[in-house]
Amino acid sequence: MSWLTPFLLSAAFVGDLSTIVNLQWVNGTRREASLLSINEHDITLQVEGEKRTVPRSDLLVIESSQPNVDQPTAAAIFLRGQGIVRVEQITSDDRTFRIELPTARAFGFPMNQLLGIVWEESDRADLAARYRRIAHPSPRDRIVAVRGNERATLEGIVGPIKADTVSFTLDQETIDVKRDRLREIAFAMNTADIKPAILLTDRSGNTWPADDVSLSADQLVAMHAGLGRIEWPAREITRVDFSIARITYLSDLDPIIVEQTPYFDRIQTYRRDENLAGKPLTLRDSSARIESYPKGLALHSKTSLTYTLPPEDLRLAFDVGIDPSVGAAGSAEVSVIVDGENLWKKLVSADQPRSLVDLPLPKVRRSDSSSRLIILVDFGPRADVGDHVIFGNARLIK
Repeated sequence: MSWLTPFLLSAAFVGDLSTIVNLQWVNGTRREASLLSINEHDITLQVEGEKRTVPRSDLLVIESSQPNVDQPTAAAIFLRGQGIVRVEQITSDDRTFRIELPTARAFGFPMNQLLGIVWEESDRADLAARYRRIAHPSPRDRIVAVRGNERATLEGIVGPIKADTVSFTLDQETIDVKRDRLREIAFAMNTADIKPAILLTDRSGNTWPADDVSLSADQLVAMHAGLGRIEWPAREITRVDFSIARITYLSDLDPIIVEQTPYFDRIQTYRRDENLAGKPLTLRDSSARIESYPKGLALHSKTSLTYTLPPEDLRLAFDVGIDPSVGAAGSAEVSVIVDGENLWKKLVSADQPRSLVDLPLPKVRRSDSSSRLIILVDFGPRADVGDHVIFGNARLIK
């Protein structure tokens, strides 16, 4: 952690060293503990009155039980590295953009860290979906403007952003577009988006990318190569996610083989990060509550997706069940297969709650270029009726 090492990252991020936090480990274990400190290599905990030190590399997420306070605004910005921040105001010149948060805090960052801006009331799921759409290489800036009931997408060059207007060059003509006519800006990108080492969540639900973090008694400091040094009062951070660079979602990977066999004649193509109707992914938990997932897969029977596994120690984790929006008829046989070995198999049905699955995968030898992971959804006892299977947050964990 270089000069940050002397600071301790402790449960002070929820305001009190004795506060209980939720911890998620690489091996799938979840438990509560008092977090005493984190240094460059180790984490010190107090569990049931016993002090324990464990390797930091075993930890994925530290999360406070403190609830987030949702503060809807009419604008949000997208930062490189999965940053999504709701703002009250944004302005810019050619080099720097400046934001003001609902809490009245203000920040300024280099312009090349800004992926996009949304000027519409949006919930978290909608903002996440917009981010994924915007965060792709594009040769030109794009704006979405409205006139009456019509929306138009235009490509050009976005200039300085003022409180009431945005400068936009289209076909060599520069105009000032009224801000209240804009709904979205997507900035040109030459390269794909990056994964941060750490993702922080503040009490308003905003996510901030970081390369490293430290914590003194009352101040959390994040360091980022592009954004620089950002400081918060410790009580404002509710989640420190170390997993972001260690997790690959299956929905972000392209399967090398897709096999879809209809029961009759109609094929329902699998979907990424949405259900088969194009709506958010959801599953019913053991308390009959509906849980939503920003990432995952939706498959209809019979579908098989084959992925190449990298030469690393990996775990596969996901929540699985029948999409609760399709009624009570669905049932399908779900299997996870690696190199012909069936690691997990279960008949999932609409009258059951979701299953939480966490599987260690066989070690892939570097000389073996044929190791394959297969996700299979087969027909259940009711043919293919209602066989809408959701894999919530399906992910490979290093």
